[in-house]
Amino acid sequence: MVLKEVQSPEDLGYFHPVLQKFKNNDIKVFTIDIPRPVQTQRVYDTGSFRLNRAKLIDFYRDSFDVQHLGYDRDLDYNYFMDQGHLNTQGQEIYSLWLYDMLVGLYAN
Repeated sequence: MVLKEVQSPEDLGYFHPVLQKFKNNDIKVFTIDIPRPVQTQRVYDTGSFRLNRAKLIDFYRDSFDVQHLGYDRDLDYNYFMDQGHLNTQGQEIYSLWLYDMLVGLYAN
């Protein structure tokens, strides 16, 4: 089994100049969670993965005002066409969630 790893901010440094320009020009940037089947997510979701992911999210929030939209609903294989692509039902659930998140951020 291959465990998923979180890249470090240093590994993603090529994004930093662009993110700084966005920040300087008040352009909002978001990271969003992409759902995976809950059965797969449980394999990836180790203690070190969660910790490193949280550190990466915090780094981009603190350094570039990148806001993270965390998707915390469990979707099983019934909502996916394959390991990484939502089917029509899954797309509807995820799209409604994302819409609600964005409306909530910009409704005021």
